[in-house]
Amino acid sequence: MDGNGSREPDYLKIKSTKTGNGYVCEVALEYANVKSLDFKAGKAMGFHPVFDDADDGADRKLQMTWTGREAHDQSQGFGHIIFSDKPMPVRARGKLSVAWGGIKTQQ
Repeated sequence: MDGNGSREPDYLKIKSTKTGNGYVCEVALEYANVKSLDFKAGKAMGFHPVFDDADDGADRKLQMTWTGREAHDQSQGFGHIIFSDKPMPVRARGKLSVAWGGIKTQQ
């Protein structure tokens, strides 16, 4: 997912919301781009979020990354997302509408 830090890639929907003590960051990825992955409960996928402060163009002022100063393109330091068949209750307010249809709300 290399590219211009100021441009949102066509295959992602991204949203961030500032909270009282940080941010909530969401990403929706088009299934057609990852359908070769085996999305079953108990399976895992490498996970490496990177956030760039690049409001003024391609040159970033700051980068926050899961692996710190380690090379972001080397999967040895990636975290893991473990898929579950149990729904996670979340609130609908402020969520990405493209994904909300598949998420159950907390009552």
